[in-house]
Amino acid sequence: MEWYWYILITIALGVVLWMGIYIIYTRSTIYVYSKYIDLNKIKPDSPILKRMARIYFVRYQSYEISAYIILGISVVILSLSIYSFLFINDIIPPIKTIQNPSEEFILATTISIRTGIILVVFFITRVLLKLYSYLLQVSGFYISRFDAILWKLNDDGVDIEQALKFTTPEISPVRTPQSPKFDDLLEILKENFKKK
Repeated sequence: MEWYWYILITIALGVVLWMGIYIIYTRSTIYVYSKYIDLNKIKPDSPILKRMARIYFVRYQSYEISAYIILGISVVILSLSIYSFLFINDIIPPIKTIQNPSEEFILATTISIRTGIILVVFFITRVLLKLYSYLLQVSGFYISRFDAILWKLNDDGVDIEQALKFTTPEISPVRTPQSPKFDDLLEILKENFKKK
């Protein structure tokens, strides 16, 4: 069996395991909240607060699963890049366009490919991890709104404005992740060379 089949089988098993864990997590979360509100019985003609609670809970779950998918993609990219970095000579077919390539040419080629892999992985994972952090913050925002509405539904004496101030985290949901700067990569490379 070729090496890429092992990677595909590992990814498929990882996705199946991950989705199973997420389904268990989602059901347990709904079970915890079912003591206070039955989200499955909320219909379009339900009171506005119950409909808003359902909307916020669904948005929380969708942002959270998106964040975990991004994290999983980052882990897969890092794993594949580490594998390709270590076994680059096995992955790249021999150079057939040049007869009897010199050792220096082969070394320069593998070094340039490894450097390219490092640079691409650095930028991709940095963007993906910032996006992961952003999505978790947004999911935290929506679950805090859900908690405030749930608090109001279970205690009529609670002021919804105060509940929102109390439960909402100190983040701004409109903050978007920035793309990495090339200067950051240069600083990291300078620090690594200074250590040597």
